[in-house]
Amino acid sequence: MTKAHPCLILLILATSAAPTALANATRLPSQDDWAVARGLAVVASVNSPAAIYYNPAGLTNVGAAEIKSGAEIISPSTSFTSAATGRTIDEQSDSFFQPRVFVATPLGKDLVLGAGVYSPFGQSTDWQTSSGFAGLATFNEIKYVTGAVSLGYKLSPDLSLGASLQFSHIRVSLNRLTPIAPGVARAFTFQGDDNALSANLGFQWSPIPDHRFGVQYQRKTDFYIEGTATLAGVASQAGTVGWVFPDNISAGWQWDFAPGWQGEISVDRTNWSKVKTLHLNAGFLSSVVPLQWKTSSYYGVGVSRKLDADWSVASGYTFSENSIPDATFSPSLPDVSRHLLNAGVFWSHGKWKVGAVLQRGFRATRTITGPAPDGLGGSAAGTYSNSLWAADLSLGYKF
Repeated sequence: MTKAHPCLILLILATSAAPTALANATRLPSQDDWAVARGLAVVASVNSPAAIYYNPAGLTNVGAAEIKSGAEIISPSTSFTSAATGRTIDEQSDSFFQPRVFVATPLGKDLVLGAGVYSPFGQSTDWQTSSGFAGLATFNEIKYVTGAVSLGYKLSPDLSLGASLQFSHIRVSLNRLTPIAPGVARAFTFQGDDNALSANLGFQWSPIPDHRFGVQYQRKTDFYIEGTATLAGVASQAGTVGWVFPDNISAGWQWDFAPGWQGEISVDRTNWSKVKTLHLNAGFLSSVVPLQWKTSSYYGVGVSRKLDADWSVASGYTFSENSIPDATFSPSLPDVSRHLLNAGVFWSHGKWKVGAVLQRGFRATRTITGPAPDGLGGSAAGTYSNSLWAADLSLGYKF
């Protein structure tokens, strides 16, 4: 019997019930409608409870107790055209629903407390077993949820500081086919979960009128996932795998360039180069997987306009770099560089706030010429194509 090795299925340890192939590996930065509309360029200006994620220093801009909930509904479309056969198949994932909730309340003149629940990472892929690379990936899912408690402190009228403590839970379900004899393959599955702590901190600084600068640093999160590896009809083994979701740093500059108008540019850099090698320890199902991912960034620019006391509009553009080199590419995470265009409308009256944003991820392609074979006589060499539509909706209330 051929030794069963999970091999590149571990590449999907950055996948969850979230959209396929958003680039920047598995980051899910769309945690607020206003941020999405502004092209994610909000680290210098965020002024709602969503500052818990984008820059906790922005909590000091929340003047009264407030709750803000929302969700992004994402409809991706991913396909693969085989270099060997010319056949095109579609990835089978449906639309995804990504909810979140943030609350904040002032504790005094200069101190604000916040708390939130959200999903900062994740992705899901579901390829049919007739794809031609079922030995690398079939259905794979990771669900990643974070709960955070944050404090923002106004050190001076021009300078605010903030920090968050985060508790995260990850649950994985990884699947592929593996050969056990010539012409015979069985389903391989690894399922497990873990918890971990992390933190972020940031500042917002306005040294001159109409200009504000912001920086946020997110510490890495280390997981040691415990679960079970199963080769159908053969054996099950207790298994463990270590995984790091890396640190990232974001910086932005906001300029109030005309009455009612704001513009911002930002860069958000994720240190995916920390992801080098994965070790699955599961008895005879064990394997070592070289990944060698690369650091990548989001580049955002956004502009907003306050129309009157109740209505505002915003629009922005984001470019997201891919993070996985050709040499270690896997269809379990078909990462592509992407251009995103966003626009939203916002209404605020009395204690209520409502926002609606539309996001378009233009079709992006990536051709892979030399990935590892799938062990079943197939290959993931070919062209991957992805596009998406998303809608982000929110509801806020000030107490």
